[in-house]
Amino acid sequence: MKNHKYIAFDLTDHEFELFKTEKEAKQWIFDIDGSEGYSEEIIAGMAGVAKITHFTKFKIVDRKENYTDDDGDDPWPYSDAFNEIGTLLLERVNK
Repeated sequence: MKNHKYIAFDLTDHEFELFKTEKEAKQWIFDIDGSEGYSEEIIAGMAGVAKITHFTKFKIVDRKENYTDDDGDDPWPYSDAFNEIGTLLLERVNK
């Protein structure tokens, strides 16, 4: 995914796709089926191409496996729905 530098999106249909080149992303927009006419949303600019500058990255801070639950002295202090906790970051894409 990090090789992709562009995203083409169609907000009317909640669709998007990632592309390596701007040319491919633009072609995806032009390939939107307009055989029965384009929607008002498409005409109004609800589809487009954008250059990706950042991707999300999850930095693990702690894992459930680091806690002992046999003797109860060191219970996992977070919800059992999670096996690890962390911080969400935005990592800059190389130019």
